[in-house]
Amino acid sequence: MTSLTEKQQQCFQLIQSIKNGLEQELEQNNLSTTKKSQEQYNYLFELMFQLKNSYNLLENTLDKEFLSRVDSIKELINIKMNQLDSYRYEKSIIESEIDNLAKTRFDIDSPSLSIKPINDFISLLSPTQKVEYDSLSNENKVIFRLEWEIYQRELKLKQLSNLKQKKIEYKQLKQKADKDLKQFEDKLKNTIDTEQIGKPLQKFIHKLPTTGPIPIDAQSNLIDSSKPIYILYNELFYFQQFFESTLNMEILSMNNNQDNSSNNNEPHNIYISVKLNNSNNNNILELEFYYYPKLKIITVLSKLNGNVENGLALLERIDQLDQGLMTPNLSNHYILDNCGNESFNLSRQNLLGRPFKWAQYISGLSFLPDTNTLASKQFKPKTSHQVFTDIINLLNLL
Repeated sequence: MTSLTEKQQQCFQLIQSIKNGLEQELEQNNLSTTKKSQEQYNYLFELMFQLKNSYNLLENTLDKEFLSRVDSIKELINIKMNQLDSYRYEKSIIESEIDNLAKTRFDIDSPSLSIKPINDFISLLSPTQKVEYDSLSNENKVIFRLEWEIYQRELKLKQLSNLKQKKIEYKQLKQKADKDLKQFEDKLKNTIDTEQIGKPLQKFIHKLPTTGPIPIDAQSNLIDSSKPIYILYNELFYFQQFFESTLNMEILSMNNNQDNSSNNNEPHNIYISVKLNNSNNNNILELEFYYYPKLKIITVLSKLNGNVENGLALLERIDQLDQGLMTPNLSNHYILDNCGNESFNLSRQNLLGRPFKWAQYISGLSFLPDTNTLASKQFKPKTSHQVFTDIINLLNLL
């Protein structure tokens, strides 16, 4: 700013000196006709151009160094004025709210605040706190109660946070326990077999109310019997002892001196005969179980009051998907093919009875299912107890 002012003063002084010199010359001489006057005019014009250039330079310098600063200052002033207007507006709003609050009476016992009643509050204070509270003014008493409420609620928030954390921990423990139990259950399912299931009960078997051991006359035939007949006889014997004492059964021999090897298609000479008497309707059901060593299947011959067809019809009602018309052992087809025969056909085998699937399972036999038939896919094995209970129930319904 100082340099600009000095230049301006110098310009004014120069113009003033030129003006004064010209005025003096005009007063002393008549310059209109002299050559000297013409030179002075030219000199004057030259000075005027120099003055014009100096003025332009001065103006540009002022724009750059002074006016730009002035514009920025004006812009800053406008911003500050806008902020000041905003503060004034906020001040008016706050003053209005203060006036409204000043007119409103604060009630600490208002139900909307959920503050503990004064009597309950005082009863919870310690003796020292009671003395302190009684010594306060009414306004400070209100503040004291509010601070006490805030402290109590902070404690409850901490308790709630602890409970939530414990809930998460208990949930994690439960998930771990469930996982361990599931793994233990899977291990049990994979490792427990029939022998392990029965082992805890073996020491109590002799305490069950049986009438006695297997009869001596049956023991010799039992020794000579096939394994499926042996298993079935024991199943029937204990079913008779524990559940159905009216069931009569015998293990018999055909006494035909036939070869019991698997080289012929004849039944084993040892078979089981079962008789059920129904006292309500006087019906008698006879069942005979035969084992075929070559076919490796058990057949059941049934007679109801001496009629084979009626007896087989009753057995067909045990399972609608198991009519005993198909061999449960698929290898029978291949065995007969190797012998030059056609596929297995019950009607051509002259079997004694039918090879019901349930008879195979209660005799300890099991075969791969025939995945091509719906009956094989849906067949569910039954225990000997379930099978003979069904037979007795069907006999009672006749």
